[in-house]
Amino acid sequence: MRSIPALLPALFLGLALFAANATSIYAHPPSYSPARPQQEIDALDFSPAKGKFLVASRKMKDPIFKSAVILLVDRNNLGYTGLIVNRPIMKLKDYNVKGPGGDDPLFFGGPVEVSNLWILVRSEGPSEGCNQVLAGVCVSTSQGLLMNNMNAGAGPQKFRVYAGYSGWAANQLERELANGGWHLVDADAEVIFAKEPGEIWNELVPAETR
Repeated sequence: MRSIPALLPALFLGLALFAANATSIYAHPPSYSPARPQQEIDALDFSPAKGKFLVASRKMKDPIFKSAVILLVDRNNLGYTGLIVNRPIMKLKDYNVKGPGGDDPLFFGGPVEVSNLWILVRSEGPSEGCNQVLAGVCVSTSQGLLMNNMNAGAGPQKFRVYAGYSGWAANQLERELANGGWHLVDADAEVIFAKEPGEIWNELVPAETR
């Protein structure tokens, strides 16, 4: 895949510049809500894990993550990796991804490494080169798998493409959860591949916080 074309929308270019200045691949803006004592955080069990949704709370002030719904796709000793699933930004062909399905949407996955593409694939079983995230959904960065799905005419109901990802260092996400920045919700394939991604946040954010 080529790097970001010169004529992308201003917002996307701004996000690319933000990511370029990150000091780590696990980059994230500072906490946006009042800090709680560490002992209080340690006493809470938020259990963020692969296959969960992070739903931005009303307290979210960071414009990148405001009203975002993020699927956590990986957890390891370095922290967490996730993809924003409700932020379509352009068509694939406008990102210079050529082939059938060029009119399918490209999503903004997060502010880290926005020149790299990730894909979520709807799969009923194990798929080579695609790591299972939850039942019926796997994640990959394989260009070959991307082109195979496009050439097969899979469409956005079967696979979706994301530019960049969202990342948290060890204990960073737990702290943000403790400070009320996110709601933790079980992920669901039907939601990830929803026809109207713009409605996902409204459907998932707890009613009492709307």
